[in-house]
Amino acid sequence: MNKLTYTSEKMDLVKQQIQKLIDIVKELEAQFPGRHFTLDGHLVGSLGEVMAAYYYGIELFTASTEIHDGEVEGKKVQIKISQQDNIIINHKPDYLIVLYLNKNGNKLSHG
Repeated sequence: MNKLTYTSEKMDLVKQQIQKLIDIVKELEAQFPGRHFTLDGHLVGSLGEVMAAYYYGIELFTASTEIHDGEVEGKKVQIKISQQDNIIINHKPDYLIVLYLNKNGNKLSHG
C-alpha cells in the first residue's frame, strides 16, 4: 500500500492544477468548435484517487491494481471520477466511490 501523506496543501495544489487543465480544455474547445477535449484516462483517474485518499482516508494500492484502488478501515474500494453523468465499471468492487468533477472546475462533488 502507498503510505503517502495527504495534506490540505497538497489538495490545494491539485485543485489549482485541475483548474489550469480545465482552462486549457476551454481554450482548445473555443479554438476548435465541435471538438471535445475531455479530461479522461489515467490523468483524471489518478486525480480522483488522490482526492478520495485525502477526503476518505483511503490507503491507495499501486497504480493499475485490478478492481480495487485502495482500502479504508478494512474495506476495499474502487474509485471513479468523471465529468459525465454516468460511469462504467468492468468488475464488481466491494465498495465504490464516485467523484464528479464540475466542467467549470470550481467544484468537486464526492459522496
